[in-house]
Amino acid sequence: MSDNQPTPIPAEEPVSDVLHDFHARMALQGVADDYQVPMSQDAVHDWVTAHSGAKHQDVLKTFTDYIKPMAMGMYPTLSAQIQQGIPVRSLMEPYRLIAKNLLGEDAQIDWSQPHWNKALTGNVDPATNRAAPMSMDQWRQQLMIDPVYGYGETDAAQMATESFLDELNQAFHRPGGFQ
Repeated sequence: MSDNQPTPIPAEEPVSDVLHDFHARMALQGVADDYQVPMSQDAVHDWVTAHSGAKHQDVLKTFTDYIKPMAMGMYPTLSAQIQQGIPVRSLMEPYRLIAKNLLGEDAQIDWSQPHWNKALTGNVDPATNRAAPMSMDQWRQQLMIDPVYGYGETDAAQMATESFLDELNQAFHRPGGFQ
């Protein structure tokens, strides 16, 4: 295990001392992040404090059971998968990969920000008229069209523009122009 990774807490250990509280807070924040439910550090700290003395695995399960319905309310079209225990972060992985492929590996994707969260909420479910995830193609187009994502500044966009301009230039310089 690398130096920057916290040492895992045995599941049967009670959450009671400062080190275990720290690890418990990190674990709970990780669950909130996995389900894309905003949770302040103070709220996580309060949760750990309220469950002081409980076994780490029990605190984690109780917190996950608390977070999942919130995620299902926030992302109703994903509720069946969330109910099965699939974290929203896992469901977002294809969207993240599309963004990284288009914008580059350095793209800073933060699903808690409205322009990134649009992948989850930028479509409408016709059956319920509620927010729904975009299709992969809609998401790709969103990334390319909306300047907030910075696609226009990427090497791929610059090359596509140059290629288009070259083709246009060649078409105008052919005998007879466009055919």
